[in-house]
Amino acid sequence: MPELPEVETIVQQLRSKILDKTISKIKSYDSLVVDKKISYIKNQTITNITRRAKYILLTLNNQHTILVHLRMTGHFQYFPSVTIDKISQKYRAAQFNFTDNSSLTFNAIRRFERLLLLNPQQLQSTLSKLGPEPLDPSFSTQHFLTLCKQTPSSIIKTKLLDQTFIAGIGNIYAQEALYRAKINPTSKIKDISSKSLTVLHHTIRTILQQSIARGGTTVNNYFHLDGSGDFQDLLAVYQKDYCPKKHPIAHLTQNGRSTYYCPTCQK
Repeated sequence: MPELPEVETIVQQLRSKILDKTISKIKSYDSLVVDKKISYIKNQTITNITRRAKYILLTLNNQHTILVHLRMTGHFQYFPSVTIDKISQKYRAAQFNFTDNSSLTFNAIRRFERLLLLNPQQLQSTLSKLGPEPLDPSFSTQHFLTLCKQTPSSIIKTKLLDQTFIAGIGNIYAQEALYRAKINPTSKIKDISSKSLTVLHHTIRTILQQSIARGGTTVNNYFHLDGSGDFQDLLAVYQKDYCPKKHPIAHLTQNGRSTYYCPTCQK
């Protein structure tokens, strides 16, 4: 599933391609993926494109928002000057047509993806459940330590995946951050020193920023509008046999999610 860096990469690309464009119509090709209300959107301008956690938010000039959840395999494709009848895609779920004759398609391979149209109250209700953004300037080390102290018996790796705890971190970056911080993913928060948690806070922010700079991590079906990311070339433990120090990697399952870690480096 695309995580914060992948979603942020797509948001930045969408801003450069469709921000301030006016939608002439949106065609739905998959009622499971696309909210039926979206088909009624006409002559609305996209006034803002932002990210919250793993959501993409397309704000319209009528104050409604198209909320996009990429889930496992959702991705966009942009066409500068192509009409709808010239675009043929097997997994196309929706197509945005703009008044300048450009088009944007949303493709959903596994059909877990979602496009929802929300009014301001519905949007607030959805986003209010999310934890803080790890790259927000207000997300200080002290803020992180305070959050950790609230659930001392939680397993650290599982807690990092909790979107009500911190928003946007997924399986890949949780594992990579824990490796850099030399923290065993099976540790309970109460057994991790404040010094190590401080290092973890730093590694979380650093690794997310580094991945954004490289267009995210491309594994399986993740693609951004201009191709693919290459942060996978810098992964230390995720789906690896050996860590950068040549120690064998261990593999276990936590709450149904795969975890890769180095028992030597992460004691």
